[in-house]
Amino acid sequence: MIFPTLGKGNNCCECCVFSVSGDVEMLESELGGYRLGVDTEVTIGEGDSRLSGLLDTVVKSMKEGEQCYVNCRVDVKGERVSELDINSKTAPKFNITLLSFSRSADVTELEADELLDRAEHHKERGVSLYSAGNIEFAIRRFNRAADFVRRVDQSGNFPPKSVRDRGHTVLCQCELNLAACRLKISEHDKVVEHCTSALSLDPHNVKGLFRRSQALAKLGRYQEAKKDAVEARGLEPKNKAVIAQLRSVDELILREKQIYQKMFSA
Repeated sequence: MIFPTLGKGNNCCECCVFSVSGDVEMLESELGGYRLGVDTEVTIGEGDSRLSGLLDTVVKSMKEGEQCYVNCRVDVKGERVSELDINSKTAPKFNITLLSFSRSADVTELEADELLDRAEHHKERGVSLYSAGNIEFAIRRFNRAADFVRRVDQSGNFPPKSVRDRGHTVLCQCELNLAACRLKISEHDKVVEHCTSALSLDPHNVKGLFRRSQALAKLGRYQEAKKDAVEARGLEPKNKAVIAQLRSVDELILREKQIYQKMFSA
């Protein structure tokens, strides 16, 4: 099984041999990019599936030259398998041999620019996952990227302004991307939080205003939603999405007003 090393994880396992027994058919996407039946070079944490995360956990617990047999209690999609089905074809089974293991630099040892390199790697991977509809793991990647950026200020290296500006740009992008993810799964309170964080870094960010307006409207906070939409339109008067959002919020405000008028007239 081949898993290409990207050199971005905290730990790196080189030449880890995986083989799978049983008749369970697995797609590479279900194993986070793994391929079966050949020597594997694995970077821990670079698989974007639940099953790859479990395999990473197993590998990290092994010693060089050690062999183990894994009978999973979850299926290829990460769903728990009932006790009655543990020995059936539903649960994947692996024979693993760890040939060698090497460790990359600890995150506390990284310079500011190296932290930002890792942040951008995770952000870009998150964008790919979002485009593929894998919202759960896109959120994980964007959170990891944001965490690396925040570590820059904790590194004690006093990075120059250009590096700090780069970090703020990446962090703002991550917050906006997290807001887009949360919109997809209707977590509107969190959308507002992410957009507010992004706008604290870039007060005139149209995407931040637009997405926060969308979330506020879903939460019934129409006047706040209108305020964001009006501000976004002022920044980009020809933005069709913003114009449509403002029109939508105005309709919601009018509908709410009509409802209250009927209540009081009754």
